[in-house]
Amino acid sequence: TGKGVACCTASPGSYKDVSPEGGAPLGSKLIKMTLKVGEQDEPHDHPKHYMYIIAGGKLSITGAPFPPGVTKELEMKTGMGMIVPAGAHQVKNTGDTDVEILFLEVTEKKGETPDSHKTPQDTDPGHYKTLAEDDDWMVVKMDMKVGEEDHPH
Repeated sequence: TGKGVACCTASPGSYKDVSPEGGAPLGSKLIKMTLKVGEQDEPHDHPKHYMYIIAGGKLSITGAPFPPGVTKELEMKTGMGMIVPAGAHQVKNTGDTDVEILFLEVTEKKGETPDSHKTPQDTDPGHYKTLAEDDDWMVVKMDMKVGEEDHPH
């Protein structure tokens, strides 16, 4: 079932912890998933995670975010963001392209946002776009050309 087994432990060839040295914020983990055409990972479990699709394709997912044992096929489009609730699942690449996804597995820890905080989407809407968000976190894409700068945020 994969319950309680981390993705990097279950399928180390497909999942890599790419967290910065010293760790990601608030005890979270930054994970890169690569599933080649026809490849299937082993059942594993995730906390809630926030995803950015680097290279899209077609995936078949059994389990979370669907009920246990339920399989659905999803088209993951390059450049999209999504939020996936906690749960165990297994993923297979059923498309004709390799799929790469970067995601942040978050903990229940919460940081404090100062009242005066300005988001980069507020200070530079031409450079930052919110792709997915909930009450806790968001997936934001930054698009800047070489030599461009953004404003403090």
